[in-house]
Amino acid sequence: MSHHSRRVLPTVRRRIVLLTGAAFILGALVVAGPGATLANPIEHAGSYLIYARNDFTRDGENNKHVSVSGSDNDFIGNIHANGDFNAPGQHNGFNGAVTYVDVVVPYQNVYEAGSPARVTAKSGWPGTLNSFSAPECDFGSLSGSSDIYITGSSPNGVYCSGPGTTIAVADSDVTGAFTFLSHGLIDISGQNLNLTPFSQGILAYSTINSDQAIEWSGSTGYGEGLVFSTLGTVDIEGSDNIFCIQAVGRKVRVTSGPLEGCEGILMRKKGLARLVLSIHMLQQSVVAEVEAQCVEPR
Repeated sequence: MSHHSRRVLPTVRRRIVLLTGAAFILGALVVAGPGATLANPIEHAGSYLIYARNDFTRDGENNKHVSVSGSDNDFIGNIHANGDFNAPGQHNGFNGAVTYVDVVVPYQNVYEAGSPARVTAKSGWPGTLNSFSAPECDFGSLSGSSDIYITGSSPNGVYCSGPGTTIAVADSDVTGAFTFLSHGLIDISGQNLNLTPFSQGILAYSTINSDQAIEWSGSTGYGEGLVFSTLGTVDIEGSDNIFCIQAVGRKVRVTSGPLEGCEGILMRKKGLARLVLSIHMLQQSVVAEVEAQCVEPR
């Protein structure tokens, strides 16, 4: 199948564990027992995937507050630029609303009906994060002066860096749960990455006022969670990536198999193909491990 043909949105939905239309096949079950306490849904950014908040100019110029120069990427979730949206790459699939305030240059990509759409400027955090306070840093600090380099051996956690610094993911094949908070650049250039959010559904958050705030130039990777720049540009330069809204914590319904019709909460992921759901049935909390194919969002 060509890259162009797989950009049809129903195909995009079938490719990945998406809680905007994707599905999972039921696997092994573990009964937790009556009255067992399961994890609550964690706070997330609603349906937002990329959010670039501030543009003080409204000058009619293409300042590229959200820029997609890479090609053949799939974006599952809403994208908002409080300034300009620029997508010179080709054959990208935008499976979610794309909104902007000032200037749009959509180019040859696939969008949902009605997108990109011009809207009034937004303020604050997206989704349910309006009362956001930054999570505590596990590594580094927001006043630190050192660059941080994420490798395949870096532990999961919240990584922080101060003004004039960089958080870099340059190694390939890095898999882990990370939240990157920076007053500088966040530079994700490794190949074949599998990055999911560690805290509050946030993958990358930068406050730097620059056309280089958050850059993803790696290819053939998977990025999940909110990418949020308060002042600068979010630039997707890589190709053949899948970007997805936070999956963990969302409610899903089983559509086939022995538990068809049951509803549960996605608790965690095991790689790209297997998930763990919590399902409450018969006064018991059941933990189901599933493989990618047959569940829909509730």
